[in-house]
Amino acid sequence: MGNPGSLTRSALAFSLAAGVAFLGSAMLLKAGRTFPALAGGAPGAGQPGILLVTTVILLATTGVLLAGMAARDLLEQRRRSHAR
Repeated sequence: MGNPGSLTRSALAFSLAAGVAFLGSAMLLKAGRTFPALAGGAPGAGQPGILLVTTVILLATTGVLLAGMAARDLLEQRRRSHAR
């Protein structure tokens, strides 16, 4: 039988990584709106470029995936503690 604390540490690590992904996504989107010329967008439009939007979507999707993995680990830990 494995260490029951390892699932908690794993869930915490996944949650932390999800938070970093969400924060990075938000910061990139804000920077793209502030400096659209650096992000590949039109200088006068104030809209970020498609590459930046794609990166933001990829980071947000990764954050959702990591949050789901953390939830799965916490549920697995809870099931194991109730099975004893």
